[in-house]
Amino acid sequence: MRWRLAGAAAIAAAALTIALIWQGADAPLSVSHGAHTTQASSTSLASPPPAAIANPAGGGESPALATTAPTDEAAQSAAARYAHQVTTLREALQAHQDAPGNLRAFFSELARHCDDAQACHALLTEILASYPDTAFAEMVARIQERLPHYEAAMQATVMSTSDPARARFEALHAQREQWLGVEETELMFGQEAAWARYRFDYGDLLQQAAHVPPTQRQQALDTLRQQHFTAYGAALHDLEGRHGAYQHALALQLAGVDDANEQQRITQALRARFFPPNDVAAMTARDQQIARQQETVARYQQALAALEAEFGPLQTQLPAAEWESQYRARLEALRREHFSTP
Repeated sequence: MRWRLAGAAAIAAAALTIALIWQGADAPLSVSHGAHTTQASSTSLASPPPAAIANPAGGGESPALATTAPTDEAAQSAAARYAHQVTTLREALQAHQDAPGNLRAFFSELARHCDDAQACHALLTEILASYPDTAFAEMVARIQERLPHYEAAMQATVMSTSDPARARFEALHAQREQWLGVEETELMFGQEAAWARYRFDYGDLLQQAAHVPPTQRQQALDTLRQQHFTAYGAALHDLEGRHGAYQHALALQLAGVDDANEQQRITQALRARFFPPNDVAAMTARDQQIARQQETVARYQQALAALEAEFGPLQTQLPAAEWESQYRARLEALRREHFSTP
């Protein structure tokens, strides 16, 4: 089975690419900023209205003067909106520089503010024009220039699901570095790459967990987080979340444990570690509700099997309509008995 990456959506759908790779469904023009830029998008919004036309007859104002004030107001309003847009996006870019590794999110936000590539280029040029870090600004400009080539390469990329998931991801990452540059790829996809490698290594650890002493399993998991989260700690800890960290720890500790009581003890201990008492109580109540539902389903299935055993032979002894009527009546009664809310 083979799959082809979507070119135009390669940037916006990068997280989906990793999800698909993980699930096995599988599965991213170097100029300084300001050069060769079309200025139409920025200047047209801020341009003053045409000069008023004098009345050729010399008597009074031309009718065109009646629309001058509203035109001035519209132009000023458009210029103000554009200036606010530039300021907001420049602040967003600064935030992504301060928390690096996910610059693709900035380019997705930029694309929402312009209609085509030319307009996006002009808008980004305006954003970078007074950006305080010129080296970073030049790198962002290079990324924008290289994106079309990267997207075309992604569109042409075909991979086989018979290849290991990690190998497919690393091949994808290598193409990103080839078309965008190594530093540029780290800026764009660093967080995603760190998370993907953490998940791959966690999968390897989980496969080996049954042969690792319980006290060493959590240490191994903490080591993985330190290894992969170091550069993007806050962002990846937020991505994993408390519930995700609990699920990862729980799966490791339950590996190879078959005793139901021991499973329950481990689960309760980890819940107490990761969640406040109220949440633990709610989770326990939910467990009990699920257990009751499973017991009800099991009893219903047993009763249904008995009903089938009783009515099976009757098919040859009763008229078809009578058998159907009796069977449906008993089946409906059985369902009400087990599933009707008191």
